Order: sequence, then structure tokens, then C-alpha cells
Amino acid sequence: MRFHRILSLGIMLFATQAHGGAWTQLQGDTQLILSATTYDSHQLYNVKGRLRPQASYHKYELNPYIESDVATVL
Repeated sequence: MRFHRILSLGIMLFATQAHGGAWTQLQGDTQLILSATTYDSHQLYNVKGRLRPQASYHKYELNPYIESDVATVL
């Protein structure tokens, strides 16, 4: 526990200012971000908090994010 306190103090003492904010694409540029997530399960918790088997469950997600310069089109 003492190590965590010393580490936290060191991080606070040497932290620098962060600058955050939105940025826009340059004219004519396009950005595509694609993320994929998968999830599967073969067990579940019952009302007593114990694991018990269940039918297989699978979930797949594909999330596209597209940003483009449309100001010139409008």
C-alpha cells in the first residue's frame, strides 16, 4: 500500500498540463475508424450467485465511424 501512495504522489508531482478538444479533418480528407467486438457465454449466474450452464450465446458487433469533409459539398 505504501508503494501505491508513493507512486500516486510521484505522478501528481510530475504531471503536466493536458490540452484536449475536438479537431476537424483537413479539407478533402476522410477518416474511417472500424471497431469490432465479440462476446460469447456458456454459463450464467443463478439467483443464489452460482454459475450454471446455459445454451451458448454469441454476439458480434461491427461499428464503423466515418468522418468526411462535407462542408465543401453543402
